[in-house]
Amino acid sequence: MSVITVGDFDGVHLGHRTLLRAVTDRAKELGTESLVLTFDRNTKNALKGNNAGCLTDTRERRELLLAEGIDRVAVVSFDESFCNMSEKDFLEYLRVCYGCTDLFGGPDFRFGKGGAGFLTDGLVLEGIRQHVVALKTDLVKISSTSIRTALADGLIERANTWLGHPYSITGTVVEGKHLGRTIGFPTINVVPGEGKILPRNGVYITQTIAEGRVYASMTNVGTRPTVEDNAAKNAETHLLNGDGDFYGKIVTVRFLSRLRDEKHFTDIGALMRQLRIDREDAFRRHKEWAFM
Repeated sequence: MSVITVGDFDGVHLGHRTLLRAVTDRAKELGTESLVLTFDRNTKNALKGNNAGCLTDTRERRELLLAEGIDRVAVVSFDESFCNMSEKDFLEYLRVCYGCTDLFGGPDFRFGKGGAGFLTDGLVLEGIRQHVVALKTDLVKISSTSIRTALADGLIERANTWLGHPYSITGTVVEGKHLGRTIGFPTINVVPGEGKILPRNGVYITQTIAEGRVYASMTNVGTRPTVEDNAAKNAETHLLNGDGDFYGKIVTVRFLSRLRDEKHFTDIGALMRQLRIDREDAFRRHKEWAFM
């Protein structure tokens, strides 16, 4: 038997957490399992045929959901057969496959083909009691879309406040062109998962987690306009209190605060002077936060 909520849960932000607490509280009340049913792709993107990018990949979502006290996370394929379930078939699927006794969702939650079904608080249908939970926090409706917009605008601290945790990217470190090392600013280049959003181009104060250690760092997001033409957007991170060979390793970079916009400098000397200023600013902020 299980108490279930269903959705993308992209970012597992503060609004989501209101819903997740209601699910875990009900599961404890009933002495049963709390379960989140989520998907292998962003459902809104799939239904609308676009790609707005994601705040969390499947692995990140699972970890964040379990950290919120959810007992189990089930990832299902958002395929044609799932999309074509009727309202009744969807509820029966939850009851038969997962032993659902209680289904939780926000006011905008829809289910069944074409989103024809909606929850009615207290209604029992197909043996499942429905619960509607308001997702507003401090009079602001927090959504994955609003957080994506904050990231696109470079408002990393606002995004982090709404997420309830630092926005991060996790990926494999790949070998770059070693340009940073030649000017005294060696960097690690992290390739995030497919569709993962990078914040607006600029320089950020970050924390980097590599091989179980946390490093103070700063990260440039952008296209390196001073040293390269028409480069793809990427993230290059300079460690402030360490160095190491992380090629091929999985590394996480947490974005804490924004220092400045990405700039095109007239020469490498001007770039180096600015990077020294950036490094001093990042050192100072990390020390103020007691992160060093």
